[in-house]
Amino acid sequence: RLGIIIGVMDATPLDESHASIVRDFLFTDPVANVFLIGIMERWGLAPTPSGSWWGCFASSGVLHSLVYAGPSDQFGRASIAVASGDPRSCVVLGEALLEHGGASWVIGEQASSDALWLGLGNPPARVQSDQTLMCATRATPGRTLEIRDAQPSDLVWVLSASSAMLKEDLGISEPQILPPHVAITGECVGLHEGERVFRAKLATSCSAGAQIGGIWVDPRHRHLGLGRAGTRGTIQPLLETHPRVTLHVRTDNRTAIRCYESVGFAPVRAFRVMVRKVAAMGRRQAGPPI
Repeated sequence: RLGIIIGVMDATPLDESHASIVRDFLFTDPVANVFLIGIMERWGLAPTPSGSWWGCFASSGVLHSLVYAGPSDQFGRASIAVASGDPRSCVVLGEALLEHGGASWVIGEQASSDALWLGLGNPPARVQSDQTLMCATRATPGRTLEIRDAQPSDLVWVLSASSAMLKEDLGISEPQILPPHVAITGECVGLHEGERVFRAKLATSCSAGAQIGGIWVDPRHRHLGLGRAGTRGTIQPLLETHPRVTLHVRTDNRTAIRCYESVGFAPVRAFRVMVRKVAAMGRRQAGPPI
């Protein structure tokens, strides 16, 4: 079996021959692993331009942890890395990714993300954001906004909203560099009196649930309950066809947390977002493809 041997752990590239093992592993915690399950169900495990998977196996063959490494960015690093499983072996996965260029963004459960970052060489971070994973299985009754999928005519507005959200939430001000068809994929636009005021992004949709992110309300229309109405309008149709909807939010963003709780979300897990420093990369970098 091809792999990078580090100590007693084996960091192994995964492919379709591991599908059953990986699926069983991820579904032991479907709430925390909604994003990873969605990636697996959409793209499979074989390495593709959309990313690759690594697993850390004990000598007994038991899968202890895994990581999805997203498509390479302009620096040859995985644009995003999401790990799940035992933190001790997530360090091994980080070391394996480092051998293949590293990763620019790390997102996931706090302990697994911290361990992966350590394995990546503990690079200087421009962002280290404590997050709370929240989950909803039903939406509370109340006002909703009209929500529709983004259209090509929404491209400029969506890019502006996305950039504003990243700057407000994580302090990242570089523009995202994405092809137009990618930039609007999964984007949802909320309308109020015919005007675009609310943005959310469907990060993934799968048998385990759906995950949304990038929720943003135009500052000119804040404090009117539109964030609550837009979030409720986004998750109601998703919950008709999915067992749950998840999102993660900055732990110190009490306003957003209260908003999400009011429409049916509850906190379930500590998450972390980490992004390498620009100075360490030498050039500007777009946000992750989520």
